[in-house]
Amino acid sequence: MADKIRENDVVVLLKDIHERRLSRGEIGTVVEIVAPSQADSGYLLVEFENGIQTDFDDLADLVKLNFSSKRTVEQKAKLEDWAGPSKQFALVFTDIIGSTVLGNELGDEQWTDLLVKHFAQARKLMSSLDCHEIKVIGDSFMVVFRTAVEALDFALAFYSDTGDERIEIRVGIHVGPARIIEDDLFGTMVNYTKRVESQATRRCRIVLSDVAKSHIDLEKAARHSSLQFLPRTAKLDGFTEPQNVWGVSRHSIGATRADS
Repeated sequence: MADKIRENDVVVLLKDIHERRLSRGEIGTVVEIVAPSQADSGYLLVEFENGIQTDFDDLADLVKLNFSSKRTVEQKAKLEDWAGPSKQFALVFTDIIGSTVLGNELGDEQWTDLLVKHFAQARKLMSSLDCHEIKVIGDSFMVVFRTAVEALDFALAFYSDTGDERIEIRVGIHVGPARIIEDDLFGTMVNYTKRVESQATRRCRIVLSDVAKSHIDLEKAARHSSLQFLPRTAKLDGFTEPQNVWGVSRHSIGATRADS
């Protein structure tokens, strides 16, 4: 391989290996190199996200993703360790628009390749931010941040570059208290954030709750000054009263990119 694989590197499986119950596109961490002198063609022990560990003696089945060892270690840290004493979070949900149609058009092989690029781009962006990836649900990311400002930074960057021009996403952002249970986040704020994400429109793909917007207003970050926030009253599933949400104009995101 072009880049030497080391321990803690993140790799992706390039083909189905049914006898090992591994599927094309699975992402894992190298936990041991059995033959260090043969890291380009020797034996590797890889732990995949489904919990399976397997060794590879032919690295043609694997490709290294562009993550640093530091990022990989951080990724494996527990949510509770990252959160510390805080019980207040800024939560982000992302979702690929029209994923079923696109997947059907491309077929499983190309669609999986596209998802791998999309996942790699998200994690590349996360690596420079103080955040914790909670999980991937289908093609959707659930990521928690300490502040709404950082959450919006991620949303803007990921919306602007999803890893492939064929992929467009919608994003929901909310701030509130939540409970950590078994390395996951639970509570009304989690459900609320997902409902906020569902309010994305063609004009506004990134949507903030009223609370998240108030945090953005308090910070007045210079890098967000070009953004246009459009208010709207929305009926969110499961919530009786109409809720105020704020969409980020797609046109203003383009203006922000041009200014940066």
